[in-house]
Amino acid sequence: MSRINVAPGTRKSAIATESRRIYNCGMSKPKAGAALERRFEKLLGGHGTTARLARAMDQNQSHLHRIWAGRRPVPEYLLVVAEFLETTHPDQWPERWQA
Repeated sequence: MSRINVAPGTRKSAIATESRRIYNCGMSKPKAGAALERRFEKLLGGHGTTARLARAMDQNQSHLHRIWAGRRPVPEYLLVVAEFLETTHPDQWPERWQA
């Protein structure tokens, strides 16, 4: 499982700022969407990630596929979810995110 290495005392807002910089600056929509998809695959275990994410967020898989393909911009809430999962130990994840 991939996690962001956070130095003690680092503010979570700094992590969010870095995440927005990565996804909003110098990265085309398709690349940003594909990068976020890979990020969720690392967090949630690969195969079935889009279906699992869609169920947990009560969304349609096709909406997420459009984001991954770059046909829709990466919404802020998906970055927030990824940041939450990366900075929280999996044992502390809400039940909807646990396998």
